[in-house]
Amino acid sequence: MMPLTEIDRLKQTVSEHWDSPVADQVAAQWRYPAGTARWWLMHANGGAGARGGGRRQRAQ
Repeated sequence: MMPLTEIDRLKQTVSEHWDSPVADQVAAQWRYPAGTARWWLMHANGGAGARGGGRRQRAQ
């Protein structure tokens, strides 16, 4: 589980448009273009989402 302090640190990277350079780095592992990952869900395990082929895909 991700500690709450780490979740808070990640949340600090999220803009008012729900994007994050950290989420982009993770999404790049699946070849998503920069700027497509969005803050989607946050719980103790963390999560982000990106659209692929018109469908939302979840990366954890």
